[in-house]
Amino acid sequence: MTLKTNYWDTKRACEILFPILKAGARVVNVSSSCGYLGHLDKAPNQEKAQQNKKTLSKDDLTVAEIDALMQDFETSAIAGTHGAHGWPNSTYVVSKIGLSALSRVQARELARDASCDIVLNHIHPGWVKTDMAGHDAPHFDADRGAQSTLYAALLPPKTDVRGEYLWHDSRVVDWINGPLPAMV
Repeated sequence: MTLKTNYWDTKRACEILFPILKAGARVVNVSSSCGYLGHLDKAPNQEKAQQNKKTLSKDDLTVAEIDALMQDFETSAIAGTHGAHGWPNSTYVVSKIGLSALSRVQARELARDASCDIVLNHIHPGWVKTDMAGHDAPHFDADRGAQSTLYAALLPPKTDVRGEYLWHDSRVVDWINGPLPAMV
């Protein structure tokens, strides 16, 4: 269900909505700090994890390649062999890594027509007090958690912030190499 919601359903919503985007549109995919590619380093089979990282970080990565990796995770998780396939023991982490990889591909595809100035970024909103994270989450209320989303949604025309992984404070983070900033 987590992979369906965070990866497959987001991908499908984008497929439906992208054709109706108008010039100057801003798309914000809500990822997570858990969507950082370096989390694959926590997988038991590091040889396979590094192959997965190499594929997901390719400049010419395709949606079909991401789909295949997400399907590999699903199949191997059901079989209980996901660790041997180079995946960490968290569906949430894999779903957000998949979403962030998808975001990079989508941003590249949307940038092909520069005259439209359609920009897509993926963000980590921080640990926000929600039903999922818990209302005792130590960091942000919903207003503060919206900061990076609003920043990305309101980027000016001809911005250079395109296809980026934005931290909760709106700074650009290298999704492939990191390092990740402090959580607060």
